[in-house]
Amino acid sequence: MSDIHYREGFYSAEVIGQRMTETRNGNPQFELSIQPVSRIEGHAEFPLDEIGPTRCLYMVITPKTGGWVLDGLRLIGFEGDSFSQLDNSLGGDNFHSFIGKTVRVLCRHETWEEVTREKWRISTYQFELAATAVSRQKIRELDALFGTQLNTPPPSGKSQSDDEIAVKYPVDDGNLPPSDEQVEDIPF
Repeated sequence: MSDIHYREGFYSAEVIGQRMTETRNGNPQFELSIQPVSRIEGHAEFPLDEIGPTRCLYMVITPKTGGWVLDGLRLIGFEGDSFSQLDNSLGGDNFHSFIGKTVRVLCRHETWEEVTREKWRISTYQFELAATAVSRQKIRELDALFGTQLNTPPPSGKSQSDDEIAVKYPVDDGNLPPSDEQVEDIPF
């Protein structure tokens, strides 16, 4: 048996509700109601063909999971100092609303008691490419390698047109930029 509408993977979703509740075991949990609006594949986002059913993320808060829950909440913008700020009905000061915010979430399929269901959570996956800052030494090496070109102004002190560049670097004369394999051979 299955209760599946969404494929496994990353999604952007709009938050449509939030509240603090208790599990059957008496543990507090934070519920975040969402409406998935687009699927994320790699670094591209694709709007869903049709808007499907709303879903709920359940974040049970125990001594073992509290840090993980707080990390996820901080990731989507929570700056509060009390869980009461997550539920407006608790009358806490400085209510923090996620409603209307777009968040990145992850859908997984899990089977429990012979029923496969969607399980949703806040995505901690970073979608930006990790980049290492270039060192000053590498910049000096680049400047040394291309110093003449860097210090040579275009003819007549003006920018070259596409036609002038095409004449200088015709496609069939081998003056193309190096291929990926050739780049690997550059000694720095």
